[in-house]
Amino acid sequence: MKLLWDNVLSDQVFSADNFEEDSQNSLTALSTNILEEPFKITDYTSQIEFSVELPTAQTVNSVAFGFHNLTYFSIEIQDSSAATVLAETEVPVDYESNAAYFDDIEAKTIIFRAETDTTTLYIGELAVADAMSFDTVQADSVFTDSIRGSAEKTVGGQLSGSQAAQLITWSVTQPLLSNDERLAVRAMLKSVGNWQPFFADLYEDAHDIEPPMFCNFTDGTGVFERRSYNRTYSFAIELEECR
Repeated sequence: MKLLWDNVLSDQVFSADNFEEDSQNSLTALSTNILEEPFKITDYTSQIEFSVELPTAQTVNSVAFGFHNLTYFSIEIQDSSAATVLAETEVPVDYESNAAYFDDIEAKTIIFRAETDTTTLYIGELAVADAMSFDTVQADSVFTDSIRGSAEKTVGGQLSGSQAAQLITWSVTQPLLSNDERLAVRAMLKSVGNWQPFFADLYEDAHDIEPPMFCNFTDGTGVFERRSYNRTYSFAIELEECR
């Protein structure tokens, strides 16, 4: 399991390197925390390239994006001199949300390239982060497709109401944390709370089972239990889909 909770693209300025942005659907939409209000090009003809220059180099090892119609997406990471390519990775585009991982890199310039097979190209949220990783083999997980909406039934049995978005919930219990890992999780929860959405990837090697999800922590997250016999801890997190 990987949690891309500390997105280095947040509050950064994107540059359109080889195209003109639409002011109504600009690149700033890639980090607004609203998945289904995307960056969009309505007159797409060929591969686009856009980039971010970070104020200072940041350690990163992951990229994720969601709500898209891409047929190709890649990330290139350069050092502070913008002279050396440290990594170049093609990211799968098979699912509504996708992610890819690489070794830790000190990134200063990040370049993205995207393609689609229609005249409109769009991407919802985009994240590059130093992902927090856990051993999924050790974890217990439960998936829930929640029923949302309003319903009213009369005394005669007639039903009326309205449907709302069906949101996925993940409940994960992670055992055998060291004290250092517990403290890192505590710092993450303090920073993110339940108000900051991010990409979570429960099965980073098996997206056919469940692709990454743009989500937030619910109020039930952060239960720790000391296991005195081996000085380890467990914690429970609950993640709910955000759109």
